[in-house]
Amino acid sequence: RVPVYTELYHEIAVEKARWSMLAAVKPAAVANEIQAIWQYHVVNKATGETNRHDTGDGNPGRDFAMCAGDCLSAFAYEYQRTGNRQWLDRAKLLANYYWQKRNTATNLVANSPRTGTGRFDGSTFDTSVAGLYAGSLLDAYEATDDPLFRDQAVAYLKAYARYGYDAAAGKFWGTLNLDGT
Repeated sequence: RVPVYTELYHEIAVEKARWSMLAAVKPAAVANEIQAIWQYHVVNKATGETNRHDTGDGNPGRDFAMCAGDCLSAFAYEYQRTGNRQWLDRAKLLANYYWQKRNTATNLVANSPRTGTGRFDGSTFDTSVAGLYAGSLLDAYEATDDPLFRDQAVAYLKAYARYGYDAAAGKFWGTLNLDGT
């Protein structure tokens, strides 16, 4: 017996989809899923704001960078697969959402900018940005050869290396204020 997924709601989190392997089996299903990511997880089609939770209503929620990274990786893959420029533009839109919200003096960005300063993830840069999100940007660069993704990933990684490393302790901090402290 195969369990049937009956939940209406889902969220994209951390698990990297193997789009090319899936498309080798059922390309139409992959195209439909990536279209659904655009439809349900990108809640502001003008700014690129995402909501990790697909509530089906298009309302904003948690705009975690790691989720947006998974979304933009999917769009970059679809661009690579189809050559359709709209997917490259959509991937760049999501990348630029975070880039525009970074502290321009430090290049540190909050994991969930929409959340605001009342929560830690709305006011701090954490390792999910340096690891998961920057990794997704590099995946998008590999799929599209567009330097925007590489340059943003490198900027975030350099910022984390500069501000996150505690030489006295010989370790990296897991979370940083956007001013680098």
